[in-house]
Amino acid sequence: MKFPYHITNTPFLLPHSSGNAYEVWYWKLNPIDQPWSFWFRFTLLKNASKNVAEIWGIFSKKEIQEGNSKALNIAIKETFPIEECHYRSSDNTITLRDNFLNFNSCHGQIEGKERQLIWDLNLMPTEPQESYNFIPFLLWKTGIVKNYAVTTHEKILFKGTIRANNEIIQVDNALGMQGHLAGLKQGHSWAWSHSCIFFDEENGEPVPIIIDILTARAQIGGKIISPPLTTLFLHYERKSYILNSVRHIVKNKSKYIPLYWEFSTTTDNIQLYASIEADISTVVGVRYEDTDCSELYCYNTKMATMKLIIYDKELNKKRKFISPSKCAFEWVQRELWEKVPISI
Repeated sequence: MKFPYHITNTPFLLPHSSGNAYEVWYWKLNPIDQPWSFWFRFTLLKNASKNVAEIWGIFSKKEIQEGNSKALNIAIKETFPIEECHYRSSDNTITLRDNFLNFNSCHGQIEGKERQLIWDLNLMPTEPQESYNFIPFLLWKTGIVKNYAVTTHEKILFKGTIRANNEIIQVDNALGMQGHLAGLKQGHSWAWSHSCIFFDEENGEPVPIIIDILTARAQIGGKIISPPLTTLFLHYERKSYILNSVRHIVKNKSKYIPLYWEFSTTTDNIQLYASIEADISTVVGVRYEDTDCSELYCYNTKMATMKLIIYDKELNKKRKFISPSKCAFEWVQRELWEKVPISI
C-alpha cells in the first residue's frame, strides 16, 4: 500500500484492508481564557496480534494551589474489534459503537476505572483555512518516507460540551486543530508541537499566528535510523510559510529533550526562533503499539508554553509572542522515561 500525497480525511483502512498498518485521526483544543486542554483520537491498528479500533482521550486541567501549579489529568482508552468501526462515504462519517464523527461534529464516550470522558463537539475550520503535509514531496515520491502525516485543518473553532468525570465543561471559544496519520510502520521517534493561540508579549493582544512543527527520525530498511528531519508550517502576518521541502530541511534547526524544545528557521522574509517548555504535571505517558508489535512511548501535553521571536528582515523589526499553556508538545521514543508513568 502506498499512501497518497494529497491531504484528506478519507480512510485508507476502511473498509477493512489486508496487511499490517495503522491509521489515526486526532484533534486537540484549548480554550482561550481557561486553564484546560483536551485531546482525542480515533485509531485503527492491524498487526500480528490484533485488529482493533480505539478511542483515546486526555483531558487536563491546571489548578493553582498555594502558589504551585498542579494538574488533573484524565486519560482513557477503549478498544474494540476493528469490524465494529464503519465508514459511510456518502457523508464522510466514521462510527464506532457510541462514538461518531463526520469531521463537522463528533460524539465520544469512553470509560475507565472510576473515570469517564464524554464529548459532543461541533468543529468549524476558521481563517486561515490551511492544511499541511509534513512529508517532503521528494522523500514521498522516492519512497524514502512511506508514512502519511498531515494536518487536515490548522485552525478549528470548537463548540459544544465535554464531561470529564462529574464536571461538565461548556466549550464555546476553544481553538485547535485536526490531523490524519497512517503508515505500514511507525517512525522511529519524533517530537510534534502545534499552537494557534498566541499573544504579543509587549501589549498582551491576541495575534493570529499558527505554528505546526515535526522533528522525526525514520527507520530505513528496518535497520538504518535517519538523522532528525524537521519540517514546519507558520502562519504570520496573513502569510503562510510551507517549510517542508528538502531545501527547507537544511535551514530548519531543531533540538528537543524531555520537557524542552528549541527550533529555528529562516526564509527570505523572516527569521524565527522558538522555545517550548512543558509543565511536567500536565504530561501524560501513553503507550503506542507498532505494526510489528514493538512499543513506543509518547509523553504528551497540550498545555506547554511556547515563546516565539520573529525578526522581519524587510522592516528590520523583532517581535516576541507567547502561547501561555496553550501549546501541544509531545515526544515519542522507544524507551520508557522514568519521570512520567504510562497512563494508557
